[in-house]
Amino acid sequence: MPKHYEEKIFDYTPFDIFSLVSDVQSYPSFLPWCLKATIYEKSKSHLLAKLTVGKGLLNDTFTSHVILDSPHSIQIDYKQGPLKHLKNKWQFIERESGNTKVCFDIDFEFKTSILNGLMGAFFQQAFFNMMTSFEDEAYKRFSKT
Repeated sequence: MPKHYEEKIFDYTPFDIFSLVSDVQSYPSFLPWCLKATIYEKSKSHLLAKLTVGKGLLNDTFTSHVILDSPHSIQIDYKQGPLKHLKNKWQFIERESGNTKVCFDIDFEFKTSILNGLMGAFFQQAFFNMMTSFEDEAYKRFSKT
């Protein structure tokens, strides 16, 4: 069962980072492993999204219910796809200096050991690089330079 937890300080407000992470539709433009994103349902408190992720011939699609608690957290509840389970949570904690501590926590497992072997290592690497991709995108969207 691959798991990954990471914390990083972003020089933007929790509202900024929340808006970036909740903009699932734009993931293919800045997350190299996200090939397609489709939003089926959207409200202020949740979305239903389908993502196609992978690289080359190794790709798959899954559906998730995304719970939005602006600007504090985003929780992803897995619904359908190649995974046995997926638990994912983002937290955005405002610091006294005005910047944001971003906490990313994910735990997932594919339905079969073959997929775990093939895709598990790829996803581990993707998660290690994900925070940097979000940081780069935040700079593009929110920097005043």
